[in-house]
Amino acid sequence: MDYDAIDHPESEQEILDHPNFWIRFAASFLDVIIVSLFIAVLFVCFFANKIVADLKAIEAIFLSEDFIVFGYITNACSALYEIIMESSSKQGTIGKMALGIYVGNESGERISVVDAFKRYLAKNFFLLLLMIPALQSLDLMFNFLFIAGCMLAVWDPRKQALHDKIAGTYVFVKK
Repeated sequence: MDYDAIDHPESEQEILDHPNFWIRFAASFLDVIIVSLFIAVLFVCFFANKIVADLKAIEAIFLSEDFIVFGYITNACSALYEIIMESSSKQGTIGKMALGIYVGNESGERISVVDAFKRYLAKNFFLLLLMIPALQSLDLMFNFLFIAGCMLAVWDPRKQALHDKIAGTYVFVKK
């Protein structure tokens, strides 16, 4: 006799599935496209007048202090997008929703803004370090560490990447 079945009705026994690495990768890829389009629109809004005035100004724009500030603004927008969407009732970014996956705690419930922030920081820690000019020469190592942390989801039985383990989050397939 299955005593667990007596203690827990069938609805509580439902086991949540975790998406494989490639589904998570595809969702992230979609999000990169969405965020990149947003950044392109912001770029045109911020720098269109300089580009129209002089087409040779493009190189100067990329070397300007304004462009550095623009980089910080777009990174903050990208972070807010991920944090707000994953802690919302949707429990995922547009890319995750499109592929039918979502972020939750161990039982699949919605995560808090603080947990979403921890997840974002854990995922992007090494990439954020590249914003520090003195550390930019370590870009290959930081990119490798970022990828290695994400690749952990390939081998982990619950498909958690390093950032999920640090933040105590999981990615699930919607039923």
